[in-house]
Amino acid sequence: MKISKKMKALALCVLLCMSLVLGACGEKQAPAQAASGAEAEYTVTVVDGSGKPYTSGIIVQFMQNGEKVALQTINENGVASKTLAKGEYTVELMFTGNAEDYYYEKEGLTLTADKTQLEVVLAQTIAEVAQNLFVDGSEYPAYRVADGSTHVQLTEGARTYFLFTPSVAGTYEFSVSDTTAQLGYYGAPHFVQTVNAAEVVDGKFTVSIKASMIGTNNTGTTVLVL
Repeated sequence: MKISKKMKALALCVLLCMSLVLGACGEKQAPAQAASGAEAEYTVTVVDGSGKPYTSGIIVQFMQNGEKVALQTINENGVASKTLAKGEYTVELMFTGNAEDYYYEKEGLTLTADKTQLEVVLAQTIAEVAQNLFVDGSEYPAYRVADGSTHVQLTEGARTYFLFTPSVAGTYEFSVSDTTAQLGYYGAPHFVQTVNAAEVVDGKFTVSIKASMIGTNNTGTTVLVL
């Protein structure tokens, strides 16, 4: 599910698929794959599901034949650029934190002499079951999602709830990346509605959060049930 906001963004990427600083790292000499001296600048941008760039904590690896040719830390714009001999490189990500906290599609991340730029969409993974919700006499797990992008693997035909706590006032947009998944807004944890409380158009809906709905000291903030 993807949630974007005018000031911030949050996305929940459904996999059924559904918004960190280091210096430059060392590198190995790239195998020559073109005429001697032929080089190109290869650029990889890492963003969340709403297009907001990650700014730290990620190192881009440029690979050939399963071996690391070069490494580069992303900058404050989410970009890692490296001048290498022209050729074909696959891209893999390293993290300064726990790699299991992140998800990205690893297929198709290939750079060539003619394709020197690539964008990687990176999502957070579900960390824990936040609580159980009781709706119409049935109990459901409810997972917390945060600003940025969140990836989760859903069970076909089952209803799964998510809890989103906005951090600032504004209009939030929610969507899912998988067209077979149906998304809805069902109120708050203390009053979970059984029917969709917002109009869903093309798999998306918006919710406006007023300043009065944002609490202080982590208390009193409205929690949305999706």
